[in-house]
Amino acid sequence: MVPGNANATALSIAAKQNCFAIEITLWWLIFATDIIVSISLYNFYKRVNSALSAITMGFRLVYSLVLGVSITFLASAGSVCIEALNRIQIFERIWSVRLIIFGIHLFLLGMLSIEGKSTPLRLSWIILFAGFCYILLHSLFNLGIKASNLASIIEPVLTIPMAISEIALAIWLIFGSVRSFPKSAVDS
Repeated sequence: MVPGNANATALSIAAKQNCFAIEITLWWLIFATDIIVSISLYNFYKRVNSALSAITMGFRLVYSLVLGVSITFLASAGSVCIEALNRIQIFERIWSVRLIIFGIHLFLLGMLSIEGKSTPLRLSWIILFAGFCYILLHSLFNLGIKASNLASIIEPVLTIPMAISEIALAIWLIFGSVRSFPKSAVDS
């Protein structure tokens, strides 16, 4: 994308069609992975609180569906040259709104993991705080230019707990979570 220059953006996409096609394919892979993660997290936490786990999964699925909509806009940027910059900007706006939904998902997941007591408490609180950071940051980005400027200032600081929470949760789910539940709960 060439900010402010629709023609240069369209020419850049046209010159790199293969790279653009790979990018779209990878976005669809992320979309499919997000749906798998949604269902997996529900299955993992449903014995803690099935209603809250279902709501949390619902927000993650909405987040995934919004990604699908934004990918469609991004993909159409490659076929509609005059509108390429506009389509990419729509993708970015939808992406930001999507991250508010993701923040709600993380906040609920943090509450769920605190309630369940199987997730390390420190990790649970980091997940909860990261959810708050996503909600705050991307709400500011979408409230207007002054709020967006504030978001740009605080983003480097808030990105740290957001990244740490996701990486730590993924590592814990892969390597540590099996030890947190009795064998019969893991097998079912």
